Amino acid sequence: MGKKAKMIIIMGTLDTRGEEIALLRFYLQRMGNQTMVMDLGTGGEAAFNPDITASDVASAAGEELARLHQSSDTAGNAQVMIRGAIIILRNMWQKKEFSGVISIGGASNTTVATTIMQSLPFGVPKVMLSSTAAMPEYAGKYFGTKDLVIFHSVVDIVGLNSLVEDLILRAAGCISGMVSVSGGSGSLLEGARSSLRIALTEFKFSEPCCKLLRNGLKELGL
Repeated sequence: MGKKAKMIIIMGTLDTRGEEIALLRFYLQRMGNQTMVMDLGTGGEAAFNPDITASDVASAAGEELARLHQSSDTAGNAQVMIRGAIIILRNMWQKKEFSGVISIGGASNTTVATTIMQSLPFGVPKVMLSSTAAMPEYAGKYFGTKDLVIFHSVVDIVGLNSLVEDLILRAAGCISGMVSVSGGSGSLLEGARSSLRIALTEFKFSEPCCKLLRNGLKELGL
């Protein structure tokens, strides 16, 4: 009996990255995964019908998509979509309705998508294919303190060509592989709740001291 297909959430702006997201969905399904597309676009009509519409996302945040379409406050619109997507994904995660999440895009969508990803627990596979991953002023904010995988596309993800298609294929392979080995079950976190855990930060010059502390904690059985 074969393994049950894993559900992967694809987040993106279908008004600007429709064909790229459609290709990502195709690759993920060809690899044996189930997919759900969440539209985060607020600038116009979606290129195809998503599983979770931009209207659904805006409504979850208590807003109407029509108002966002009429607004020139792109930063404010982005915050609305972030809030709505976080609410939807958290509810879905509590019900174990997906195993991982992936997104693709440039500066704006990378900021939105990674902020949403940061709301998910440690252990949930999260992949961002981004053309701005190497910008120092942004990179730290993209990661925050969460276990995101950010794949630098080098070229811009606008339209399909041989380079972009190859990038999308490899990004699909990345999240597909991650959910196949971890399942996004959150089992590590669930196990941690049953016993004491101590977090210890260290960096270069503090490593000798931290090593002594780690050894001492191990001797105490912690």
